[in-house]
Amino acid sequence: FFFFLWNIESAKAVLDAATYQKQNVILQTSMKAFSEIDKEELRFFVTNYVRYKGINAYLHLDHCKRMDYIEEAITYKWDSVMIDASKYPFEENIKIVDAFLNAEENMIDPVYRNRIEQIIEYEYD
Repeated sequence: FFFFLWNIESAKAVLDAATYQKQNVILQTSMKAFSEIDKEELRFFVTNYVRYKGINAYLHLDHCKRMDYIEEAITYKWDSVMIDASKYPFEENIKIVDAFLNAEENMIDPVYRNRIEQIIEYEYD
């Protein structure tokens, strides 16, 4: 099961329901929620609350179009991110995703970073 959350209170509600149902759960954050939430606090809360409750929960950044958010999610130990490069032609989409997948230790190679930033600035300015 997966649920979107926007703060710790919504995370707690989902985790309590998942515990009641004895189900593991994916806690998804949209780009907007991710931009507004205290990432360190949420990661700490989820890690410790699920340990207490005896279930598994995974933090996921969904449909993210911003490289800086993806890097932040990796820094704060989100369990997964979905890179959304769907606005680009298929070949460019693959290059963008490959830049993340092939980068050493989940960090983006500076050559790819520069190219991706140019694409993103052009699309969103």
